[in-house]
Amino acid sequence: MNDTITAALSFLIPEGFAPVVQLEEEGRKKRSNSAASNWDPERGEIVIYFERTAASSSVRAQHVAQTVSQPFGAGRIAKAQTPTEPAEATAEELRQCCEALGQAESEGKPFIALKWFRDTALPSYSYPWTISAASRQRVLTKAIESGIISLDKVPNPKSPQFPTTTVSLSRQGESQGGGLSETVLAGS
Repeated sequence: MNDTITAALSFLIPEGFAPVVQLEEEGRKKRSNSAASNWDPERGEIVIYFERTAASSSVRAQHVAQTVSQPFGAGRIAKAQTPTEPAEATAEELRQCCEALGQAESEGKPFIALKWFRDTALPSYSYPWTISAASRQRVLTKAIESGIISLDKVPNPKSPQFPTTTVSLSRQGESQGGGLSETVLAGS
């Protein structure tokens, strides 16, 4: 990539943010591991948005230059990664995630779709980790792997061939005085 373009990127990207580029088709995001050939440029669009990061401006500019200069490679769609992501979710982040899911469950919805919870509900909270899509995914993954949050599938009335993945607080052990998620919530 041209050095002039790389230098200009640091001025075009708002301070404290990193660009995220995704392909969409018919209003649906294409998976980041989909082959680029599965995207139709006549019906699809390229969406660019910014996510807040904690990276300094020099790290941010360097990260952007690396991200933009990388080819799509092997027919895959590239996605920017935040360079400062911690490897593991903290106990406090897991507690906050359970708290947010408990609030969503208390609103009387018949189910909580994983995608809606991750991409819409969590960003509405002021927890620092909910700003970044990568952080939300990291915390949710740990909560699911730990058994604090359970996954299920329900029929999708709009696309029956694609069931909706749902999330709920783990209710394991409720008859013994509380589930795992209640233990996490009580631990703070």
